[in-house]
Amino acid sequence: MLSTLIRFACVACLAGGYITNSRGQDLTRAIVSLSSERLLSVYSIETNPGSLVLEHQIETPGSPGSSCIDPQGKYLYVVMKGSGAIAAYSIGDDGNLSLRNESDVGQDASYVRVHPSGTFLFSSYYAACQLAVHRIAADGRLSSEPVQVLKTDEK
Repeated sequence: MLSTLIRFACVACLAGGYITNSRGQDLTRAIVSLSSERLLSVYSIETNPGSLVLEHQIETPGSPGSSCIDPQGKYLYVVMKGSGAIAAYSIGDDGNLSLRNESDVGQDASYVRVHPSGTFLFSSYYAACQLAVHRIAADGRLSSEPVQVLKTDEK
């Protein structure tokens, strides 16, 4: 049934965000990064009349940027611009976000994506000309350091 599947799509709003169907519910939520305000906002999307309703807002340890959600829709990974960290959040059934941990990578990632298995987080760093791989624990936490860092061509 479609209501039990997790669907993702980019939201073109401020720094970025994601749309996800809640696990086991007929409710769609948008998670939006508000970088200049250091907030993550969770909105429910009302299909009739097609409006957004603010459900939750949480302060972030840095300026949230690029983000992604794991394939099961249980965890959110957010780049914290200016701090060189990636933060891991758990997503509650009610849409509430709880900080799990932060992994300091020393650079601001430009892009993050979870492997389809849900066990690795890939991050790219345009300015640093590198890619990194973090292990994701069963509880959604990121490894404290990348398991691998690859330098890319610095042309």
